[in-house]
Amino acid sequence: MNYAGMTITLVILGFGAILWSYYKEDKNMPQIIKKDSKEDYYEEYGARIDELNNKIREMNEYGEFMKSELDKKHKELLFLYQMINEKSKDINCSSEVFEIVQKDSGVDNQIQEQVSPTQEPYEEGDQLRKINHNQMILEFSEKGYSIKEIAQMLDIGQGEVKLVLDLYE
Repeated sequence: MNYAGMTITLVILGFGAILWSYYKEDKNMPQIIKKDSKEDYYEEYGARIDELNNKIREMNEYGEFMKSELDKKHKELLFLYQMINEKSKDINCSSEVFEIVQKDSGVDNQIQEQVSPTQEPYEEGDQLRKINHNQMILEFSEKGYSIKEIAQMLDIGQGEVKLVLDLYE
């Protein structure tokens, strides 16, 4: 993100506050300065200048603090966007696997044969692990996926994927 606009705005506001405090009418300051009180006049304005310098330093520190906080929030936001993108890719890969499983009618029969009515049903992930993945491995390979990608999508080892591809070539 570009913080230049915000930085410039804060600087302008700071200078405006300084100028406003300098030109505002000070009720404690006498309007007519006598010649013998010139030293008092210089001391008082010297103290006011020091006070203004302190205010400027404080505003600078606050500006730096705000910039660091904005940078932290920006980095957190980028991290969250990265996580969302990764999850989106995982969901897309999972949906491709699910579509292939649905297209392959032999897979449904294999699942039904492996899960008998007397047994407790497997969870979906367990059912996919018990399936013969040969057809899906070959289809993914034809689509151009690498061995590593196929293994990750089907949650099986790379060696198994390589073995199936070598057997069918």
